[in-house]
Amino acid sequence: MMRRAFLLCALGMASLALAAHPANVPSAVVKVKPDHSTEIRVRFDMLAYVLDLTPQEASDSAMHALLDGTAADLQSRLDDAK
Repeated sequence: MMRRAFLLCALGMASLALAAHPANVPSAVVKVKPDHSTEIRVRFDMLAYVLDLTPQEASDSAMHALLDGTAADLQSRLDDAK
């Protein structure tokens, strides 16, 4: 009985976590090559950035609205975010 209650509780908690927009913490990796050139790879929440919000503030509905628009609108928003 306790095992079943624990399993139901765990499944309920997992479904709540999946419903929220996951935070994307910015990170960067820098590689310095033997010829002294560098390569920088940055990971961040592009949609939140384009919406001018933090990942915690950006709602799924706002992000879906951005993605459901035309390609030209999305490109315009990306250009403006630069």
